[in-house]
Amino acid sequence: MTIQACQAFCLSKNLPLAGLEYGRECYCGTALTSYSAVGFTGCNMACAGSPKGSPDICGGSSRLSVYNYTAYVPPQLVPTVGTYKLQGCYGEPSGKRALPSYSFVNATSMSAELCVTGCQTKGYTWAGMEYGQECWCANALDANAPKLANSQCNMLCPGNQREYCGAGSKLAVYKAS
Repeated sequence: MTIQACQAFCLSKNLPLAGLEYGRECYCGTALTSYSAVGFTGCNMACAGSPKGSPDICGGSSRLSVYNYTAYVPPQLVPTVGTYKLQGCYGEPSGKRALPSYSFVNATSMSAELCVTGCQTKGYTWAGMEYGQECWCANALDANAPKLANSQCNMLCPGNQREYCGAGSKLAVYKAS
């Protein structure tokens, strides 16, 4: 393990904090916990993957060397995509789909832009992303779809790690204005 490898791994998961412990363990997060103590000594283990004699330190016994990526931009539900505006996070209604007319899946490139464009191209006025990789379209949102807190649509889009693409049985819903 090296400092750079741990940082790259954490950033690939869209997490700005990289912590190294025991010279070889990597941990990631968005914030230090409230019980974290800063400034303690004990970070004295060389990084297992660094060249011999390298000054790189990767924590210690029950101690983390923590690195913060300060240019981090947290993911969000995109407020607008072209003429489509975010309506919020909605759950699937019992026994049916909130947006049932057309759907497609893209496990590597799904983003708000891809989903909205896909629905718009097919002539639909509503678009919603679910499970991070599914896109659902219709000309009306099912009236029984429960409105949820936007924070519940928190699954990252594989095509843009700065965007959320719904979550399990939860759709980030957009409507043409």
